[in-house]
Amino acid sequence: MSHEFEIVSWEESPYLEIDETAKFTRAVIHKKYIGELEGEGRLTYLMAYNPDGSATFVGIERITGSIKGKTGSFSTREQGTFVAGKVESSFTIIEASSTGELSCLIGQGYYITGHTPRVAFEFEYKC
Repeated sequence: MSHEFEIVSWEESPYLEIDETAKFTRAVIHKKYIGELEGEGRLTYLMAYNPDGSATFVGIERITGSIKGKTGSFSTREQGTFVAGKVESSFTIIEASSTGELSCLIGQGYYITGHTPRVAFEFEYKC
C-alpha cells in the first residue's frame, strides 16, 4: 500500500532556551497526504533539542480526508527522534477520535526519513 506525505508548511519557535545549544520548541505543521490516504493533516510537535543537535519530539495530528474512498477524520499521537539528520517516528490513532465513514478506524504506523520533499510511511489500519 502506498502512503506518502508532503510538508506544506512548518513554523517552529522556541519556548525555552536552556543555553546556546539546548532548547525546547513548538512546531506547527501542515501536511498533505498522497496515495491510499488522501487529505490534509494539522500537526503540533513539542521538541527537545540536545547540545549535539539531536532531538526528541512528541505530537498530536488531526487528519481529514479519505482512505479507499471512505471520508472522515482522525487524530494520531506521534513520538520520535532526530539524530544525525535522520528522523525515526511512530504514530498511533487515538482511540475514539475517528469520524464519518472512518469512525471505526484503528491503527498505527511509522517512518524513517532524512530531509526529502516527500516522505513514505508504513500504515497498518482496520475498520
